[in-house]
Amino acid sequence: MGRTFPLGTFVVNISGSFLIGLLMSFFTEKFMVSPQVRLFLVVGFLGAYTTFSTFEYETGNLLKTVNGPLH
Repeated sequence: MGRTFPLGTFVVNISGSFLIGLLMSFFTEKFMVSPQVRLFLVVGFLGAYTTFSTFEYETGNLLKTVNGPLH
């Protein structure tokens, strides 16, 4: 999204971190979810959400610098 600053990656990582904190507190205090399910949902899905956004961004930039702009 941003040309000089990776704004899209920043937004995804901030929102993912916020959701991880929110869900971990809900799962430990309000909903009493088992530790295995809690880690599967929070680390598995939200961890992938934040990691793959960065991976995609960096891979796209690498391809642009190696091959020129993608059309």
